Amino acid sequence: MKTAVLIAVAVVMLVPPLYSQQANTTVDGTLQIQWGDPPSGAARGKTLYALVLTDGSRVPLQLRNLDSEAAFYFGKRVTVSGRAVANQFDATQTFDPLMIVADSLSPAAQPPAQAAVFGTRKVIYLLLKFSDDSAVPHPPVFYTDLNNPDTPPAGEVFPATVNGFFKKTSWNQFSWIGDVGGVGGLGASGG
Repeated sequence: MKTAVLIAVAVVMLVPPLYSQQANTTVDGTLQIQWGDPPSGAARGKTLYALVLTDGSRVPLQLRNLDSEAAFYFGKRVTVSGRAVANQFDATQTFDPLMIVADSLSPAAQPPAQAAVFGTRKVIYLLLKFSDDSAVPHPPVFYTDLNNPDTPPAGEVFPATVNGFFKKTSWNQFSWIGDVGGVGGLGASGG
């Protein structure tokens, strides 16, 4: 009798984890397909599917009867609906803990919103001249004038500045400040 009770308790304890691994899920991402060469004598190679999420992580997929839809959506943002299950290496060729067995594929509604860039970005330009380079480098003021003002100083050969470009394309929300270092070499002031 004790053995039967222990087996019943063990079965009840195993059911929730198995059920949670079979949960329905819907995930958006970019569909990747990897077509493998067929082994010697085989008609087809292995085709592997994965969904690349916005954070760069990958979720292996197993598609059943969705090959033609997957080929159409290859490299595009899609919504995958299916069940999250324990990964099977034979199906995905990955060691990920979970995979999604897809029931449907559809185009994703909207791409994720991109984070806006505001403020000022500070950069430094380190001037170098290699001993075997015969070209005469621009003076440091050239790089300062190319980067920092909103418009180039009179007489410069470039039509716009890096800072002017960023300010204009961001509606004055983002600016660029470049400092020049390496003038005169090691030990020199500003070097």
